[in-house]
Amino acid sequence: MDASLTNLPPQDLVSKIAARNAEAEQEFARRYLAPLTKILSKRCKSREQAEDAAQTALITVLQRLRGGKIDDPSKLTAFVHKTGINVLIGDQRKISRRETGTDTELVERTVDERIDQLEDIIREESDLAVREVVQEIKNDRDRELIYRFYIRQEEKFVICSALELTAVHFDRVISRARGRLRSLIETKRPELIGLF
Repeated sequence: MDASLTNLPPQDLVSKIAARNAEAEQEFARRYLAPLTKILSKRCKSREQAEDAAQTALITVLQRLRGGKIDDPSKLTAFVHKTGINVLIGDQRKISRRETGTDTELVERTVDERIDQLEDIIREESDLAVREVVQEIKNDRDRELIYRFYIRQEEKFVICSALELTAVHFDRVISRARGRLRSLIETKRPELIGLF
């Protein structure tokens, strides 16, 4: 493997992966698989489950990188972390569903799909409306905090690390940002009151 890839910044690694550089992909896996597995193993019962989730997450991220579908390559580590957590949560939900009794399965099969579709449409419209209001927040840091914490649902410690905030400072800033967002929602989209 090319030794120069070892210290390559995330955004340069992303560029090489988008250009289909196989060694960059190997470096990506070498760099993120073990740390992500360690993080996920603290959130689940089985090391094997953590390894599976980490591998699935890396494959998912790699596919997005190959397609150039990552918003901010400099935040690759946070993106990998969030993807890993989402995969693990999905896996845990599947396991939980399998462990439920037959009656639950019967109920799930007979639920009217149109209700689910309607809920999905309402959720998507609400998400879109919130995103539009968030874009109107004038303070860049407030806008980024709201977007990362509420929309992308990143972990607090990931955001604090990326924005160089202490946990206490984060709490103060997010509280002020939420207040500004609430004011905008009250004036521009009152139907969204209650989401924040």
